[in-house]
Amino acid sequence: MKKAIGILLLLVVLAAGGYLGFKLLFPSEEKEAEQPAQEEVVTEVPPEEKTWKDSVVEMAAGAKKAAVEFYNVLITDKKRVPAENGGKEKTGKKEKPVDKKQSEAAARQEKETQAEDLIKQGNQSLLRKNYAEAGESFKNAAELAQSNEKKYRALRGRAMASKMFGQGEAECAFGKAMLEFASNDGEKANAYEAMGNGYENLQGYFDAVNAYQKASELYKAAGNIEMAWTTQVSCSKVMRRGLNDYVGASQSIGRAWEIVDKSTMEEGAKRDIKWMLCLEYADNCRLAGDRYGQLNWNREAVKYNPDWKQNAMMIERELKTQGVI
Repeated sequence: MKKAIGILLLLVVLAAGGYLGFKLLFPSEEKEAEQPAQEEVVTEVPPEEKTWKDSVVEMAAGAKKAAVEFYNVLITDKKRVPAENGGKEKTGKKEKPVDKKQSEAAARQEKETQAEDLIKQGNQSLLRKNYAEAGESFKNAAELAQSNEKKYRALRGRAMASKMFGQGEAECAFGKAMLEFASNDGEKANAYEAMGNGYENLQGYFDAVNAYQKASELYKAAGNIEMAWTTQVSCSKVMRRGLNDYVGASQSIGRAWEIVDKSTMEEGAKRDIKWMLCLEYADNCRLAGDRYGQLNWNREAVKYNPDWKQNAMMIERELKTQGVI
């Protein structure tokens, strides 16, 4: 707007300047105009005989005309903003149209950021054992999440909070939902493990065994040896305590042993795990009524952890007192 006004003033100045310049050069013409009118003799002047005075007059008149026309166009071009925008005036400058796709993308990104913050809050609440607060954070995160990755993490958090509350049905439901957004074997394994925990809590032992077995296979495929053998142990416990299937439980412990034995973990870690697996075997024998098997596996455990010797000897004395051996 300022630029347009500046151009207008410049044209007016040029017009006025031309006119004043002409008056200064030819002051007598005005006086001549005041004399009584005499008979005017019209003489046609060929275009090529126009004097430089005529050129100055024409230039001044043209500049004045251009200035007036520019001003009229400027006034005509001014537009008023609709009433909903406050009635403020605006010049002919058009507003840049809003890109709908860009606006929607920005809104999605904002929700995704909020979901990430809520997931972090939920994890912190789990560490503080504030499971109700954690569940609420994960619930809100799941509703805001836009990507499969965020949806999966929010659902996993809800499954973990449900496990802490002993809500088996909810944990199963969240585990199944996790499968829809899982992107690799490790994430699928987490989903099946959550389902196994949920079914076990609901005393759906057959479903729990199947879920734990599937989780162990997927953990192994993902290279997570720790969780692969751990879920086999979980499976064995469900078999012997929930189904009284001691043979199946022993086989599950054997699979855990094989996973550890064939892994590349350091020998010290392998010994510690095998000691715990010996105790799983011993517990399975005890529940099955195999007291000799219970004693033998406690003795075997001492090979991997010498500090267990006192416990093994105490169990042996108890069995002798009971007349079992």
